[in-house]
Amino acid sequence: MILTTTYFLHVLTYYLILKWTTKIVVDMGFTPSSAGHVLVWANTGGAIGGLIFGLLTLKFDLKKLSVGILFFAAVTIAIFGHSPADLTILSALCMLAGFFGNAGIIALYAVVAHAYPTHVRASGTGFMLAIGRGGAALSPILVGWLRQETCLCPRFA
Repeated sequence: MILTTTYFLHVLTYYLILKWTTKIVVDMGFTPSSAGHVLVWANTGGAIGGLIFGLLTLKFDLKKLSVGILFFAAVTIAIFGHSPADLTILSALCMLAGFFGNAGIIALYAVVAHAYPTHVRASGTGFMLAIGRGGAALSPILVGWLRQETCLCPRFA
């Protein structure tokens, strides 16, 4: 259940970056095309993060590496939420958030394969992924609600 909850929360925050970055950057006063360029860096970082994470698993303990990746994913997303209106900084933070965010998803895929015994591995993995995809679906709804209802997230207001 811990893996399922972790995956749900991680996917919720990762998709927040993927779905709302352009709106956030446009709301900062930049053009939509500039916002699109910032988002490209999140996807570029994600591709590189997945590749590098795979290589790192050959040298480091999977669980410790995964915890570190998930920690840095949370940190980079939090920093992105407080970043100044500078396209270079936003692009770099999006790349890091994408790097650690996608690597975190891949890390959880790998950890879940080790967490379940062989006879229930497919069911356990399927359950985790199904609940996690709920986080992906909930992410834009949650941010939309936060934009409407609160001032707790000034970046999204």
